[in-house]
Amino acid sequence: MRLLKGDCLEKLASIESNSIDSLVTDPPAGISFMGKDWDDDKGGRDEWIKWMTSVMSECLRVLKPGAHGLVWALPRTSHWTATALEDAGFEVRDVVTHLFGTGFPKSMNLEKAGAGLQWAGWGTALKPASEHWILVRKPCSEKTVAANVLKHGTGGINIDASRVPGAFESGWSKSGSKASENLSMSGANTERPPKPDSSTGRFPANLVLDEEAAAALDEQSGFSITRPHRTKPAGTDGGNGITLQSYKMKTDNFMSHNDSGGASRFFYVAKASKSDKGDGNTHPTVKSTALMSYLIKLVTPPGGIVLDPFMGSGSTGVAAKNDFDFIGIEKDEDYFKIASKRIDE
Repeated sequence: MRLLKGDCLEKLASIESNSIDSLVTDPPAGISFMGKDWDDDKGGRDEWIKWMTSVMSECLRVLKPGAHGLVWALPRTSHWTATALEDAGFEVRDVVTHLFGTGFPKSMNLEKAGAGLQWAGWGTALKPASEHWILVRKPCSEKTVAANVLKHGTGGINIDASRVPGAFESGWSKSGSKASENLSMSGANTERPPKPDSSTGRFPANLVLDEEAAAALDEQSGFSITRPHRTKPAGTDGGNGITLQSYKMKTDNFMSHNDSGGASRFFYVAKASKSDKGDGNTHPTVKSTALMSYLIKLVTPPGGIVLDPFMGSGSTGVAAKNDFDFIGIEKDEDYFKIASKRIDE
């Protein structure tokens, strides 16, 4: 692992072209968050985009052809970040939305601010509950993605390693009700079903939930069971009938997730832990190590090198340490020390 202290543009220049397997980074948003100098807008929208484009152009250079990146963005300025990524030469492939329940409203009360009683109940901002991770890819050098993967080891997304388990344990009771109180299926057995087999899991989605967001979703959705179903018409029922026989069958004609729980089980749940920060971590926007582990695994070949030019307090490096190589760059001396300590420990 290489931790580099200094300006990312200068340090990126020292990295060999076409040598990095993935980009997973949490860059500034350009809103002067908490008055921090590192998050200023560089003089305005155009100036900020020009600066971010220069950084992302260097990231593009050092990535292997076909390598993917996941780049954090605040919804308010995510269009700035996406513009910079495209201007740098990246292909924007998708946006992974991370929903969380811990956001704190920063709205001004207009009545108390002097607007008068007639503006009671009015404010200036919404409660933050989502962030974006823009999924990008460096253009492939070969005619097909398959050929690119064979030549460079990059170009694909690790679907199977990122599949969502059939049900997570806490999903069985997040709605606060017993299974028998929420099942409305005619003639269904209302006893709690056996714990499902999660060996396959669901296809990863462009939505990620933390525990609080998952709990809120499950409170709304209640408890449900996903039965196996045919993937093509069969017999006289058109393939839609579920019988005891078809429920037990495991053939290519059936989708057999066969699980239960709240609606959040359809998506990955990133468990946020207060201990993630570690002692003395003063960074204001620390990301969950569990979330970063998931994002790294999604876009990085096994044992590949992960690049983070905005390392902050080191969550990406902590997440990468056991299974991947890592290059992290951080300009702020205090944050660099915090990141180094967290990754070492």
